[in-house]
Amino acid sequence: MKNPSVTTESTHDNPATQEPPPTQELPASSKPLATPTEQAVTNTDLILQALVDAWKHHPMGAQGPASRGQRSRESYKRSDGLTEALRGVLLQIPPGTRLPGERPLAEALEVSRTTLRNAVESLAREGYVRVQPGRGTRSARPTSTPPTYGLRTFAEEMRLRHRTPSVRLIRHEVVKATNLLARELRLERGEEILYLQRLHSADSAPVAVEEMYVALRRTPGLLEGPPSARIEKHLDERCGVSLNRSLEQIEAVTATLMQERMLNLSSGAALLQIVRHQFAGDEVVVFSGTFYRPEAFPIRLDLRRQ
Repeated sequence: MKNPSVTTESTHDNPATQEPPPTQELPASSKPLATPTEQAVTNTDLILQALVDAWKHHPMGAQGPASRGQRSRESYKRSDGLTEALRGVLLQIPPGTRLPGERPLAEALEVSRTTLRNAVESLAREGYVRVQPGRGTRSARPTSTPPTYGLRTFAEEMRLRHRTPSVRLIRHEVVKATNLLARELRLERGEEILYLQRLHSADSAPVAVEEMYVALRRTPGLLEGPPSARIEKHLDERCGVSLNRSLEQIEAVTATLMQERMLNLSSGAALLQIVRHQFAGDEVVVFSGTFYRPEAFPIRLDLRRQ
């Protein structure tokens, strides 16, 4: 068995909240009539509260206001976390709805106006808001919605979500197949397999940790050349192997201490785990588990009655 090696290669690919208590319904004849202005204020208040709740339940927002200079050198900025928190709320607001002004929203969120402005700019680039000088900011929808099915790499998925992907190889090691790994990869116990650990980011913010096992018997030539995070490319170029099918199981899990540190999560945070068996033809080539920050990888399904 080879000794584990840690690399710092980074490759960039270019182009549970509480609900408010139910209110007692008044008879229709006794309900006060709200003027359009009063109704607009109420809607703005509800939107403001929803945005604040989403931010307070985000791991970074739950930390409270940042002190002067805090986290300024980290790759995962408060504006990145704020973008993730607000994105989910915006999907629930009808397009064209005017959002709270910059100053009251920044004060309610307890963030600087610069942090809020950076988050809004990111959301505008993604198509979730429209900023109109002199008319405020309104909710919107991305012009293109990513397909909800199809075999894609992390990088391809992120580009469809209008985000810039990157990946870093953390660990690269040849190991012996345990009973579990032999069963999942349909190999003999003790066969050599390649283990990789990768950290995936979107817009420079870490969003997923991946643990991957590759059947070396089915990928001759894979170990030729230096280790790389771009394993899919090497499977194609070095081995002539194209992954054309994937069986996936999705569930919620609690982050481990290592995952909390790598993804900048609070203790006991939940992750979206996707376990994959990836095939080339009829043979399992890759068995992996990817652990996503759930707000960074929403799943949309187009379900139709057969």
